[in-house]
Amino acid sequence: MMIDARRAHQSKIEHIREAIRDNRIELYAQPVVDPDAPAQMRSYELLTRLRDRDGALIQPPEFLTLASQAQMSIPLDRAVIHRAFEWLAANPEALLATWKCSINLSGLTMSEGTISDFIRQERARYGIPPEKIVFEITESEAIRNPAAASRLVDELKADGFGIALDDFGTGLATFEYLKRFPLDYLKIDGSFIRNLVSNPIDEEIVLSTIRVARRLNVRTVAEHVHSQDICDRLGELGVGHLQGELIGKPQPLHMLF
Repeated sequence: MMIDARRAHQSKIEHIREAIRDNRIELYAQPVVDPDAPAQMRSYELLTRLRDRDGALIQPPEFLTLASQAQMSIPLDRAVIHRAFEWLAANPEALLATWKCSINLSGLTMSEGTISDFIRQERARYGIPPEKIVFEITESEAIRNPAAASRLVDELKADGFGIALDDFGTGLATFEYLKRFPLDYLKIDGSFIRNLVSNPIDEEIVLSTIRVARRLNVRTVAEHVHSQDICDRLGELGVGHLQGELIGKPQPLHMLF
């Protein structure tokens, strides 16, 4: 049984490795309410799906952890960046209507020394305006080389890209990252948003995050907004950037436009 389980596990890893290598990547997008966006322009976060050999979708819970375990996070991130820039260049009307397109970077990718050159080359290759792209650093995943990550963020900012800190409040390095990285956006983790109107502790955490973000002149984004009550309360607290099922579920990127 152990041998069979190990073989099945290895088979899943090989399926994921093949999907990344063969560029079987599907881009999904979740819309974001962005008060800074001009009329008729959209902000959204890119989300990744993979297709297996038979064309069936592999969902993130099925491949993200395995990709990390098998040291495939870096090639996956590179493939997503390439696919995103390629798609936007091939769909100029969508690129024109994009205000902010957010792309996630894993902790491993943040610590890798050549990713900024890759992003710079892909941006130039496809003619993507850097001010339309926001790279999201996930705060719930450890960055193995903070010095390399700092250099990366500085280089991305110098090139005109935006930087967001995702999953804020869930990791051990929360305030260290706030001090270390010049951020544009702070995304409050959904675990504090879901029970915002019923849990006073969650509300206090959200309030504290908003105060810190304002002091740093950073925009706050609330994730997992799933009800009108939560949306209304966030408005009262001064959070205008909203993301979640109430705003819109993830959908194939082309359907967003």
